[in-house]
Amino acid sequence: MKTGKAAIVHIGQRKRSTTIESDEITGRNTSHPGPHRERSLASEGAEFDEDPNASALWMDDPGIWGIEDTSSSEEAAFDVPKYALFFISIDNPIRRRLIQITKSKYFERGVLLLIIGNCITLAMDSKRANFKDTNLGQALDPFEYVFLALFTMEMLIKILAMGFVLAPGTYLRDGWNMMDFTVVVLGWLTFFPSFGNYTAIRVVRVFRPLRTITGIEGMRVLVVTLLKSLPMLLDVMILCAFAFFIFGIVGVQLFAGILENRCAYPSNLDAENLHNITYVVPSQEMDQVCSGKMTADIAWSLDGGDFLATGGTRGAGRSCPGPSEAYPHGLFCTKTGNPNFGITSFDSILWAWLTIFQCISLEGWVNIMYSIQDSSSPFVWIYFTVLIVFGSFFAVNLALAVLYLYFTNSDAENDFIGDECGREGRRSSTYSHDVDFQIPVVHRYRIARWCYRIQKNPKFEILTMILIVINTIVMAAEHHGMPDWQGTISENVNLILTTYFAFEMVVKVVGLQLRGYIEDKMNVFDGVVVIASLIEILITLIPNTSGLGGSLSILRTFRLMRVFKLARSWKELNKIINTIFKSLASIAYLSLILLLFIFITALLGMQLFGFQFQFCDTVAGSEAVCPPGLDPLKDCPKHYDCYVRCSTDEVGSWVSAPGAPYNSMAYCEKFPRGEEGGSQTQYLAHVGKSSVSRHNFDNIFWSVITIFQILTGEDWNAVMYDGMRSTTDLAAVYFIMLVVLGNYIILNLFLAILLDNFAGVSGDTEGSSDESDEEHESGKIELPPISDASLTYNSLIGAAYEENEERREEAPQGNEPQVKKSTVTRSLSHMSRASAETQSRLQVIRDTLEGKTLFLFTPSNTVRLHLALIVGHRNFEHVIIALICASSIILALDSPTLDPDSTFNRVLTAADTGFVVVFAVEAMLKIFVYGFAFNGKGSYLRNPWNVLDFVIVVVGIILLVGPNSSQLTSLRALRTLRALRPIRVASRNEGMKVVVNALFQSIPPIFNVLLVCLLFFLIFGILGINLLKGRYYYCMDQSGKRIDATEVLPEGSTIDRQWCEESNHTITSSAYHSSIGVEVPPYEIQHKWVNRNVNFDNIGLAMLTLFEMATLEMWMAIMYDGIDAVGVDQQPVYNNNPYICIFFVLFIIVGSFFVLNLFVGVTIDKFNEMQQKQEGRSLLLTAEQEQWLHVQKLLAATRPYRQCTPPENLFRRKVFKVVTSRKFDASVMAMIMLNILFMAMQHADMTEFWTKLLFLAGVTFTGFFTIEAAVKLFALGVETYFKDAWNAFDFSVVVFSIIGIVVDISSDEQVPVVSLLRVFRVARMFRLIPKAKGLRTLFQTLVHSLPALVNVGSVLFLFFFIFAIMGMNLFGNIRHGDFLDRHANFETFPQALLLLFRMATGESWNGIMHDCMRTKDCVLLKENTVTSDGTTYAAGHYFSKGDPILGDLPVNAYEDKCTPHEIAAILYFCVFVVVCAFILLNLVIAVILDNFQSTSQNEEMPVGRGHLLWFMEVWSDLDPDATCYIPTVKLSTLISELSPPLGTRGTNGGPAAIQNIIMSVDIPNRNNKVHFLETLHALAGRVAGTQLPEDEEHKIHEKMYPRLPDDLQFPKYTAAHFYAALYVQAAVRGFLARHQMKEVIEGFNEEMASKGLLGSAKVDGDSSEIADPGERKEGGGMVWTQMKKIFKLLGGNFYGQGKVAVEQVSEPTRSRAGSSLEASEGLVAGENT
Repeated sequence: MKTGKAAIVHIGQRKRSTTIESDEITGRNTSHPGPHRERSLASEGAEFDEDPNASALWMDDPGIWGIEDTSSSEEAAFDVPKYALFFISIDNPIRRRLIQITKSKYFERGVLLLIIGNCITLAMDSKRANFKDTNLGQALDPFEYVFLALFTMEMLIKILAMGFVLAPGTYLRDGWNMMDFTVVVLGWLTFFPSFGNYTAIRVVRVFRPLRTITGIEGMRVLVVTLLKSLPMLLDVMILCAFAFFIFGIVGVQLFAGILENRCAYPSNLDAENLHNITYVVPSQEMDQVCSGKMTADIAWSLDGGDFLATGGTRGAGRSCPGPSEAYPHGLFCTKTGNPNFGITSFDSILWAWLTIFQCISLEGWVNIMYSIQDSSSPFVWIYFTVLIVFGSFFAVNLALAVLYLYFTNSDAENDFIGDECGREGRRSSTYSHDVDFQIPVVHRYRIARWCYRIQKNPKFEILTMILIVINTIVMAAEHHGMPDWQGTISENVNLILTTYFAFEMVVKVVGLQLRGYIEDKMNVFDGVVVIASLIEILITLIPNTSGLGGSLSILRTFRLMRVFKLARSWKELNKIINTIFKSLASIAYLSLILLLFIFITALLGMQLFGFQFQFCDTVAGSEAVCPPGLDPLKDCPKHYDCYVRCSTDEVGSWVSAPGAPYNSMAYCEKFPRGEEGGSQTQYLAHVGKSSVSRHNFDNIFWSVITIFQILTGEDWNAVMYDGMRSTTDLAAVYFIMLVVLGNYIILNLFLAILLDNFAGVSGDTEGSSDESDEEHESGKIELPPISDASLTYNSLIGAAYEENEERREEAPQGNEPQVKKSTVTRSLSHMSRASAETQSRLQVIRDTLEGKTLFLFTPSNTVRLHLALIVGHRNFEHVIIALICASSIILALDSPTLDPDSTFNRVLTAADTGFVVVFAVEAMLKIFVYGFAFNGKGSYLRNPWNVLDFVIVVVGIILLVGPNSSQLTSLRALRTLRALRPIRVASRNEGMKVVVNALFQSIPPIFNVLLVCLLFFLIFGILGINLLKGRYYYCMDQSGKRIDATEVLPEGSTIDRQWCEESNHTITSSAYHSSIGVEVPPYEIQHKWVNRNVNFDNIGLAMLTLFEMATLEMWMAIMYDGIDAVGVDQQPVYNNNPYICIFFVLFIIVGSFFVLNLFVGVTIDKFNEMQQKQEGRSLLLTAEQEQWLHVQKLLAATRPYRQCTPPENLFRRKVFKVVTSRKFDASVMAMIMLNILFMAMQHADMTEFWTKLLFLAGVTFTGFFTIEAAVKLFALGVETYFKDAWNAFDFSVVVFSIIGIVVDISSDEQVPVVSLLRVFRVARMFRLIPKAKGLRTLFQTLVHSLPALVNVGSVLFLFFFIFAIMGMNLFGNIRHGDFLDRHANFETFPQALLLLFRMATGESWNGIMHDCMRTKDCVLLKENTVTSDGTTYAAGHYFSKGDPILGDLPVNAYEDKCTPHEIAAILYFCVFVVVCAFILLNLVIAVILDNFQSTSQNEEMPVGRGHLLWFMEVWSDLDPDATCYIPTVKLSTLISELSPPLGTRGTNGGPAAIQNIIMSVDIPNRNNKVHFLETLHALAGRVAGTQLPEDEEHKIHEKMYPRLPDDLQFPKYTAAHFYAALYVQAAVRGFLARHQMKEVIEGFNEEMASKGLLGSAKVDGDSSEIADPGERKEGGGMVWTQMKKIFKLLGGNFYGQGKVAVEQVSEPTRSRAGSSLEASEGLVAGENT
């Protein structure tokens, strides 16, 4: 293709040029479909060359239209088609002007402004009833038509300029234009009466803001990155779909219909109607599921006047309570409805998928598990644990891995830009930091010089830092209930400090002058803070505006930002903070995309769910209405109140309305009031306000807040429940897409960017040298030059130095080829062991001991030496570890619920005593051997593990010998320290050691991250104190509900602390009834003034509250309480201050998305570093060396596999051919998919016909797979069949399926095991994995991650074990609360473990913590007791901790169920969340990221897994018995069948290319055979090999040599020699044969010519080629036979035919040729001569 001149492409204000092929610049160019394609070309950074000869074609004045350059006619044809709408030519002046307009940057900007304006009007819209009648609605109504007209005009302009659809580059060929066209057309459809104003049509308008993406390049780049990742994300979605199918079908098989069960009592027992009993579910049982006795199995009878229930069985789950005073006949399990408004269930595959999605999102999954435990079996935790581990910890994090990989790759493409920016940033940063010395300052006045010297003095800076710390302490000391004197001191200190900081600012401004002052950005920040503080103080001092001082007092908190100045002198802290601020720039465009996503989904939510989330659930039969006769806009609230219908007779009276806020009563009224309403007359009774969800889509503000809530994952399922029950079940699609796109894609991209920025932070914080920084800036590390010579066998078996010495001693003999060899043996790893064993162990020990132990025993003491032998022996350590494990088991069995007087408890106590003695003896022995603390580094207490052991032993002895008093009983909690001993087990396991070491090595950088967290928490905590201290108190009634003043007081009245702390009130009014002049029937309520568990009353509670919010658990409840807060000692009011949300949302963004993700970055970085150290990888390897090292690891894991050999029997051979064919395999796969489809059709409450149909389908499929297994067994044989893992798997599935069918047929009753046996049929889905490439890749990631995940899981279980033991001892006997209940508690070890797993997923961990901090109403009275003042307390009564009454009671009369200490609970739960949830679980992300990157790199490497699999397949054809050897002569066949780069398959190289490959590698020729690994290594090394450092070569050899041939002596000849011999042999044979046969050939030709039989088969003496003999004549058969003999003499080898002219050969040459032929024949025959 010819290259023509350049064409100009215009993009907005920027001008770029590109070189265009001249043949491509035509009107039919399909590679550039429109102006958006131009933008994409520009965004891809194509380098354009401007054509100076380009002339203006269309423009009169291009500057008017914002077009900076002219365009040629060729360019016009390039941009738009020649004709638009078939008749408007490009020469039409109107169209030319329209093209100019569409290309103008002002046109694009105008459209963008139009979209923004439309967004504003859409955001101001509302779905409130009668909104169109409001002033705002009437004002917005015309805008809809205006925008529709303007967008229509834009559409028409573009259609006229670009054409419509047929030609490339036309209007509808652009995706954004298609969306615009759809929106405009649907907008016009609403004007037609037949269509109406449908909401679905109006909803499409909200997608217009997406067009802003094309106008911002940074956003476009991120969108391109997302689009590039879509194929891999699609593979992740396929994996998730695979998991959904498996878990969904298993869930339907096991749990269908069981969540409908509720305990109910019989309400209509009648002797005459015992077969039609109605059951009623009590309110306390509505949220609890049961498993038996089922009412369907119960028969009622009359026995002596009493009703008797017989039949029914108690299920394995929760059984309903028996007879009681409230329910004399007991409760029975009946089917009512599924939880969460019927949404949560496994009744069908679709509902199961929705439930599984909720579980994978880690929101509400424990409630689902607990419900199924109650209705089924306690062991369902296995199902949910596997689901969470695979779905949440693996599959979801794969999405993060995909985005991280693609983002880092796309970032690397533009890395040179980042490097330049980074260097420029470093220069500017240095300049800013050293501004005092960079800018020459000339002072004309003495005071200026004095100020300059002061601000330059280091003591002045130190003083400022000290005062910053004092300022922070003073501000943090504020708290609720602070005495006046402290407030006065705080104000005075604040005034003094503000004065000083103002003085500092003045000194710096005068000393540095204004220019020098503002050069330092921190000075500018200080100046802003000082000015804000001065303004706040001035406002406070003005008498008439002093009330505003409290509102502006939050300005003082900005002074806390001065703490960042401390980071300048704290290197590690400074780097982390700089990383955070660098991340702000990196995520700027992503933040715009996130905001755009939130805005669009919020608009969509407003259209779908606006004013829909209002419910009247408290009173049955009530509904939210605006009664007739009332103005909906003036008389009725935005969310209508709830009314229940009443009758005419009840008008003017109070009727019963259970659940109504007016003592379950309601006043019946006639509407319209005071007039005849005719047909509109209704009789309604007001039953309170409608229940409006705090999360709603009523306006743009609450829509954005709700979307943000869903993105954080907190209670998103509750929003979905409200959306589904207020509209349709299809609303779930909106919320699922919102979670998937927002949470799993956009926020994961956000996290990927942060991880990319945080990478290396931990290493940097530990003090990297300046030299390493310079190396990084240079972009490479200098290494010795690597020659281009091909790799030899040396690189495979390692270049050990001993062998190098041996090779130096070997001199080459004669003219033999210099081929590198090796003599490494299998004892390589043991070569350093002999020297250590030659010394006496006692002498070695004597040399290691230091000083006198116990000031008596010297290192040469015999007893000490022999005890040292015992203590230092590894068997001693093994015994101790075994005792540790046994002690841990004892601790796990020692449940706090055990009876202290039971035999089992006494046995545990005795064992505990024994372990204390044993560990005490161990400690004494080690102290005796190593010394206590002053015997050098080897002393007992110099080892941290020994310190831990010693503390545990001391505590155990104290508990053992101490008195059993209440004071020492508290020390029993210290027994939990023994649970720390199992950490020593981790030191003996290499895999666990990496994780534990990574954990401990992460402590320094994590400590720095913790300081940053505390810094931000401190800032937001002080801000929260200023805003909300003392405002979380509220008045609570006896039911625990916050009292609403409108329900108990007249209109306009409020509740305060004084009212609430008075005695119980008699309620006679309400806001609604006082407005209509009706008095409420008197009733009394009990109430008390209480505070929330989470609040901002002081800095400690504020930071704890912020930490809970940062974990994203229940942060919405904290925010809603802040929204309702009114003031100190004031009752909260619903939605009192909605805009306080900004504070909470801002903290979530900073404290959770940014700061806590530092834990992720630091942990992952440290884990990768420790993994490299554990693998022994050098950090100074080049990219090529890393790649070659990775390829060799893949080679070490590659093995040949045995092929199935066809049987000898003819019939079995035919069957074998069938079962091994692809068609048979495809038919089996099709049957598997059909079987899965039928299994997915099962659902709850199936009809008899459907049940039989599915049963017959199951029998049919089982029969098919049974036949398949039988046929394969017959064809392959038993041994061969079961050698294949998939066949063994299929056989087990078939066996279980047959057993299930047999049991199902033979039993009439529902047998639980049948469902379990049916579940095994789902396992057939796993056979689909090898057939899907993307699925196979992701499962390979899982398989490769398993070893590391097992290590992380082991350490995680270790910590779970430790915390479970501690939790049992600390909180095992605490009274249950809102979250600590019969399911979630520390009463037994299994329950504690399950609870910790729940907390690790973040599910309401802080609710558990607050329940474990209980100090009120938690001391249980065990027996009826009369106090000294005569008061009687019944058993079961609870007292608060420290209640004076407890002093009058016997110690045995009550049981303490309170927390041991609130601080202990806070430390326990916070440390667990940080260690397990933030650090260890993040190691899972680290493992997945690492393995996914490795798997992805395998596909991109020169030699990847696909090449190795193909090599194995080809090798198995040549070596079907997997002997690892093939004849050397078959090497050419192997290479010819391998695809590039290992072979030549599919290329045109032919024999010459095969010969070049063989000659370029050194493959040992072992008795005319080549080895599998040696061949593969040589071929791979030819492509990807490079020189490695000696230590790296040695380490990779350690992994390879077990699979190398037993004889590692490098043979004298290689395969290259073998094939060279074949080549020489063929050449020499051809040469000699032609020389000997020349006369014969000539005579033969003459004879054939004379007989007329030669034809075209003439033989040339100088060539061995023979033409087609053509038509045979008489004697032709003889001629052909003769020619075959001649060709046999010529050698017949394709490596050469010998084309040397015979006439030029002398006798000596022929003699040497004969000798060469003899030598080559000997080599080929295998003779080593």
